[in-house]
Amino acid sequence: MAEGFPVLVAEAAAAFRRVEPELVVRIISHHDADGITAAAVLASALRRMGRRFAARIVPQLTEEIVAQVAREPYNIIVFTDLGTGQLRMIADRLDGKRVFILDHHQPDGSGCPDWVVHCNPRLAGLDGAKDISGAGVVYLFAKELDPTNTGLAHLAVIGAIGDVQDKGGFSPLNRTMLEDAIRAGTLSVERGPRFFGTGTRPLHKLLEFSTEPFIPGVTGSERSALAFLREAGIEARSGDRWRYLHDLSAEETGKLVRAIVGLLGERGGQEQVMADRYLIAGEGKGSAFSDAREFSTVLNACGRLGRAGTGIGACLGDPSSKRRAAETLSAYRQELIMALRWYDAAKGSGRVVAGDGYRIIDLQDDARHAIAGTIASIVSREPGLPKGTFVVAMARIGDGTTKVSIRIAGRTRDTDLKEVLGEITEKTGGEAGGHRNAAGARIRTADEAAFIAAARSVLEREAMEESIAA
Repeated sequence: MAEGFPVLVAEAAAAFRRVEPELVVRIISHHDADGITAAAVLASALRRMGRRFAARIVPQLTEEIVAQVAREPYNIIVFTDLGTGQLRMIADRLDGKRVFILDHHQPDGSGCPDWVVHCNPRLAGLDGAKDISGAGVVYLFAKELDPTNTGLAHLAVIGAIGDVQDKGGFSPLNRTMLEDAIRAGTLSVERGPRFFGTGTRPLHKLLEFSTEPFIPGVTGSERSALAFLREAGIEARSGDRWRYLHDLSAEETGKLVRAIVGLLGERGGQEQVMADRYLIAGEGKGSAFSDAREFSTVLNACGRLGRAGTGIGACLGDPSSKRRAAETLSAYRQELIMALRWYDAAKGSGRVVAGDGYRIIDLQDDARHAIAGTIASIVSREPGLPKGTFVVAMARIGDGTTKVSIRIAGRTRDTDLKEVLGEITEKTGGEAGGHRNAAGARIRTADEAAFIAAARSVLEREAMEESIAA
């Protein structure tokens, strides 16, 4: 932990303790897994203090939303997992209120008035994209308020995983939260095959949908996945039910890993197949909430489909919220499937613009705007897509604006996608935000054609620099 960050956390907590206990705290947070877990951590900590609160989850902190907050009767505002990119807007609009910003994004360069408490790891030299998530910042704040809040550490881990901060291993700061969760008994770590959906997908479906690793001749085909299991000497069914990964014996798991490694050949060994799994205590093996990675996906689904309150309830352990959240995940997957089918059919049309080093997917009204980022992420992992290819997905929000998301297929250099998208929106208008590895923007729908033209110009240049670095 950088030396100055604990001081920032302590100062923020001390300032919050001075807030009159009768005042209702207004929580404004982001709609992704990190934002939802951040809001859940704060809500739980406030509840323990006996404080009242009202939470709102938003896809982006716009001028309109800040103006709405300004008109609300709440005098204590806490922004979690957002706010640092809108410091100037907050200073202009929320004068007269007391504001806390618990975030890990890049500040917009504006100073903070004395009525704003800004707690951000970047102010202490930490990397907010890797070292700690928004939920992690809120967790440390909650732990400073009351050390018994270590029982919320597993939510900080889920938030970090939702922001892909586990890739390549957790940072030392994230690892301290992981250790807190293990000590609190809310989470355990288990080494196992690197699959997504282990709690909810049968074994053959894990193989069919496996992209990390991509299994040659198996990924993408249910028939091939079943044949692969037969050849490996592993039964796909037990009686009249499909088997899951947790049904395998240690010997069968070993067979599965060796068979996958054999197909990967020179592309990777066991380190490509095995990974740490972060298991949530008290959840059954077939639960969508048993694995922190899957839990983060459930929360993303809730946020994207406008059911963030259900996600917060699931974080807090409410059984009915967990049931509704699992149902939301199914609905979310169906929307993704429909959008990806549209994408496959639209290849070669003017709605999927493929150029040298980039691909722009113009979904318009054919998919929900909230899943544009997920579509961009999935396409960026498409087999055969050259490393360094930029993937942009666009979908209309319905209020005269369009959501834009950008990702990159692999990495050949340390490209900052937020800066890339910011350069494009500077030419055409719009608000860009996000992280180095995943960024988004909101533009006027009337400017879509101009945005695509500017994106092609900027991305062609960036792609050329990526290829030189390769």
